[in-house]
Amino acid sequence: MKIILIEDEKLALNKIKRLLSSLGEDFRILAEISSVEEGFQFLESSSFRDADLIFSDIQLSDGLSFQIFEKHPTDTPIVFTTAYDQYALKAIRVSGIDYLLKPFAKEDLKAAVEKYKSFKKRLSHQQESILELLDHFQKSSTEFPNFISYFKNQIIPISSKDVSCFFIKDQLSFALHASQKSPLNETLDAIERRLPKRHFFRANRQHIIRREYIQNIENYFNGKLLVKMESVLIPSVIVSKEKSSLFKKWLEL
Repeated sequence: MKIILIEDEKLALNKIKRLLSSLGEDFRILAEISSVEEGFQFLESSSFRDADLIFSDIQLSDGLSFQIFEKHPTDTPIVFTTAYDQYALKAIRVSGIDYLLKPFAKEDLKAAVEKYKSFKKRLSHQQESILELLDHFQKSSTEFPNFISYFKNQIIPISSKDVSCFFIKDQLSFALHASQKSPLNETLDAIERRLPKRHFFRANRQHIIRREYIQNIENYFNGKLLVKMESVLIPSVIVSKEKSSLFKKWLEL
């Protein structure tokens, strides 16, 4: 099992390495990271995707480890190890599968590793059905790409043809369709690259809007535009001053 350790205290780092060795598992440490900046430097030449599991402290010498995962989102499971309990909810939002409060024992670490194994097993069972779904969607639509939303134990197929808006909330990406929002694993930048430019426009950092769901447009403060949408959840979106001219040209396409 290939792992990455993110920890700035030498004693804590040695303890987790010692406890991992005592579990009798075949662990291989790919990297030991002690700061946010070191995490950024590591990701310039490598990737979290190379690891099976990440063990990460939260409060590092130069900031919070969340900063690393926010700048470089990952789907690699993370076990957070910390002396503070106020970060539990945020840990879940960045691929966290467990949250160990220091000082933790061997049994706690073993339970976290077993949880990862269970997670990996469920994921492998889902993989075949996911690939079949993706293949079906790719064949059914060439202009409008399709997305997969994971909610609890459900796999929800979403066609961008039914989406009025893609947006970010609490650092998570969502698709708004049929008056409901579905979480997506992709970043808004990645989503934008897949969408047909004729139908979708990146209005600002938080929103990608669909042409067919625009009701009207009003001039807003400082050269911005206020776009009224046919949506209860997101009734309006502001187009930034930098993009207002481009937006007007896009409307003429």
